Amino acid sequence: STAAIEDAVNSAFKTNGGQKDHGQFSTYRYAFLFKPGSYEAQVPVGYYTQVLGLGSSPNDVKFTSEKGVYCEEGDYTFTVGALNTFWRAAENFHTSANYNWFGGYEGMLWAASQASPLRRIMVDEKLVLYQYYDDGSHPGAAGYSSGGFIADVKVNGSVSFGSQQQ
Repeated sequence: STAAIEDAVNSAFKTNGGQKDHGQFSTYRYAFLFKPGSYEAQVPVGYYTQVLGLGSSPNDVKFTSEKGVYCEEGDYTFTVGALNTFWRAAENFHTSANYNWFGGYEGMLWAASQASPLRRIMVDEKLVLYQYYDDGSHPGAAGYSSGGFIADVKVNGSVSFGSQQQ
């Protein structure tokens, strides 16, 4: 059930995710494997966590929730942002995520840096590779992000690179 999936995912995220890079040096590892089908679950991806669709193609596993599978930056301080948001992965699924993360940037959020690959993903809306968070001290500043890896990804909307340092 959606509730059971979200309970398991949120338990892992409580250990290896969240602000101030919580879980960065954790000894816990998580892999969430999804059989072919459609899932309404919201799946935040923290440190040392992998989300995998087990179908033969990305269309076999579809996330239909508002946020779907996503990675927020690990620190809302813009000079850190997603620079330490690494050691996670997502692959082989289709997402119709349409959440408005900030200022009209709707779709799949993957605000990550090194060692955070996206592979074999189909994105119906936008793919947003950084995060903007206004804490009032630096209006208009997006958190830094750098690196990551994208392969065999089809985005039907646009890709927003933002503060990516490629």
